[in-house]
Amino acid sequence: FGQGFRAETKDLITMSTASAPVEVLQQQLTVCRNEIANLRAKLRAMSAHFNKQCNELLQVLGSQRGTERCGTKDAAKPQDDESANRRSFEFQPIGYIQTAFRFKNGTPRQGCICPNSQAVLTLDKQVFTCPEHSLEGLDKFSHVWLLSVFDRNARREGSSGAFAYRSKVQPPRLGGQTWGVLASRSPHRPCPVGLTLARLESVQGSSLHLSGVDLVDGTPILDVKPYLPQYDSPQQEEPLGNEPEVQWAPWISESSDLAVDFTPKARAELSRFHGLDSHT
Repeated sequence: FGQGFRAETKDLITMSTASAPVEVLQQQLTVCRNEIANLRAKLRAMSAHFNKQCNELLQVLGSQRGTERCGTKDAAKPQDDESANRRSFEFQPIGYIQTAFRFKNGTPRQGCICPNSQAVLTLDKQVFTCPEHSLEGLDKFSHVWLLSVFDRNARREGSSGAFAYRSKVQPPRLGGQTWGVLASRSPHRPCPVGLTLARLESVQGSSLHLSGVDLVDGTPILDVKPYLPQYDSPQQEEPLGNEPEVQWAPWISESSDLAVDFTPKARAELSRFHGLDSHT
């Protein structure tokens, strides 16, 4: 019995000695975890306080800069808005006019100079599904405006690669004197759009039969508008100053009658176009 008791007591002492360090380590580990949790909480609080101070500082700096640059921003804003509103546009012709003038040379500078010149404009079916419907009611008018494109202009390309335009031109009737391009009827313009007042002879289906045109054969037509004299022709009334309300450059009224000689070939072409005998 004595030997068994001593062996059991020895085993209990050994187990107690071996288990003591594990409990100590567990206690120390718990303390470390608590300290780490406290440090993390302090770091979060310090970070939040730091971010708050930074935001307040940025707000103060931003308000000062806004006060100093208020005039500059207000002046630049309209320019930015204007630049944003600048856009380019693409237009599709509604048709291509057929005339007797195959080349620019020989085409009348105004339709009224050659009132008997005939032309036909057929609307493109790719623009209108039923083009004849778009012309309904146009036969009630005697004249129409034709908006065309000067598609045969030779534009100069500048050093930057962009097309360059002359701000002044030399109208033939000024004998070499220069004139502002926007104060002239020159076809060489930044936006090469032409305006022709033509007589409407008839409307047949999707085609307009016209006279008094000044367009080269195959010229693209952008639009057709009816001529309204009460809106398109200003009243030439004389106000109190006894000066006409409608004014124009003096050289416009100067006589410019020129003698035109037709070659036999040209006479034959004109006669064939009008369906007449070349000897008449």
